[in-house]
Amino acid sequence: MHGMIFRKNKVTNKFKLLFVLSLISSLAYCQRTSVVGYNVAIKQKKTTDSINKDFQNKKEKMIRSIEQSNYELIFNDSLSVFQVNEEMQLDDVKNIKVASSLVGGKNYKNLKDSINIKQKEFFGELFNIYNPFNEYNWNITKETKDISGYKCYRAVTEIVQSSFIRKKDVKYLVEAWFTPEIPAPFGPAGIDGLPGLVLEGSSNNGSAIFYVTTLNLINNDKSVSDNIDLSKGKNISKKDYDIMIREKHLSLRNQN
Repeated sequence: MHGMIFRKNKVTNKFKLLFVLSLISSLAYCQRTSVVGYNVAIKQKKTTDSINKDFQNKKEKMIRSIEQSNYELIFNDSLSVFQVNEEMQLDDVKNIKVASSLVGGKNYKNLKDSINIKQKEFFGELFNIYNPFNEYNWNITKETKDISGYKCYRAVTEIVQSSFIRKKDVKYLVEAWFTPEIPAPFGPAGIDGLPGLVLEGSSNNGSAIFYVTTLNLINNDKSVSDNIDLSKGKNISKKDYDIMIREKHLSLRNQN
């Protein structure tokens, strides 16, 4: 019994120490702008021969576009933006649009004001969608692995989302590998809120895995605010946005 209590306290104290070290180390990152590059790997489901070949070819081409695109996380001590790298070549405009659809536009986070916004287009109109600040109730595990020379810890959680296709709520697993050695609570595609930078993350049961490709922790040529303009777009809550999407899908379905 005493042994069990000791082991439990030992694990608890270990993660308390991670949070403390992350807080202390964060002082060294104040006022810096950092840029982290990511790529994404798409996990395809097995398909049957009955699927239309033309549809399958289009799907594979879209996946190639997504995997060949570059993504970037720009952050400082209190702000972050995750987006498709807008410095891709001009002839990749189509790829940019396809890739942007995967991450849902731009993900913006403001720690000081507790703001979490996804800026995206829907039927030609720009929206600033206000999400709950802490979207995920993370469970930090004892699993670790090395990513780009940093010791990373695995964190997991489950979210429930409405599926218009399945016409019901669906549970999805979200996984993150974060490092307290870079004490920034940010990550790719809104996978964040941990005591360290997320170097690898996946949502939707691992169907899309974002993994780090470049780490530039001091980049004064970039600015978070220069990469998103919140004065543009209609402000809307996530709840109201989901209602609008549902009504639009029903409207389109009734027209067919």
